[in-house]
Amino acid sequence: MGIMRKEGILHIHSSSNNTILSLTDLAGAVQAWASCGSLGFRKAARSTPYASEAAGEHLGRIARQKGFSAVRVYLKGMGRGRDSACRGIAASGLQISKIMDSTRFPHNGCRPPKKRRV
Repeated sequence: MGIMRKEGILHIHSSSNNTILSLTDLAGAVQAWASCGSLGFRKAARSTPYASEAAGEHLGRIARQKGFSAVRVYLKGMGRGRDSACRGIAASGLQISKIMDSTRFPHNGCRPPKKRRV
């Protein structure tokens, strides 16, 4: 008889301003969530890779307390914190079984906003 392991789904939405992580069970019910803003990072600090790694470690600790041992990771968005959030999850002791990218991109749809000139 093998070792029972509880697997969940981790959704990482990484925008240019924040990174939001949601842990769900296989049925899709949210079990826990974390974001860079909920950990106390404000304004420009929310978009840093360090903040998203801290959010990943925080959510990983919560997931271990709830009995999860492995997660499937679904990435969405092109923010700076998408890779470091995965690194934080792995550092917390959770096993990553699959990484999928579900970022939407237009096939020449709406015109994008103009580039910032600073």
